[in-house]
Amino acid sequence: MVKITREARPNEACAYLFHDNKMIEPAKPSSKSVAHFEGIDQEWVYDLIQKNGTPTGLFHSHPCDAVPSHTDMQYMSTTIPFWGCVWFIMSDKLKLRAWSIAFGSDEFTGKQLYFPKRGETIRPVELEVKIYE
Repeated sequence: MVKITREARPNEACAYLFHDNKMIEPAKPSSKSVAHFEGIDQEWVYDLIQKNGTPTGLFHSHPCDAVPSHTDMQYMSTTIPFWGCVWFIMSDKLKLRAWSIAFGSDEFTGKQLYFPKRGETIRPVELEVKIYE
């Protein structure tokens, strides 16, 4: 992830992680930007998932702190419940942080909600990162 981040500087980098976050596939954007990462070929993503199963992690770098942006939280609210993955964000100082989200619980049953209801806000939750050499 450090290599991918360094090669993309000063722009954002992005990658999909598979097999318990042990296999990393860097994504190539259609346009480069320091503010966002966009234009990932959906056929490429589909082929990756057909070959490796669902992603266990999604990675991208920020040109600042490794904290989810508003746009990140919008994407997190769909990808995390759908794939059951973790989001990894690396800062410009190469600090890696892992994130998930919390939706709260149903007020009547107490069951955990996995998809946001209309108007419900999500809250990012930082996870512990263990890096293995």
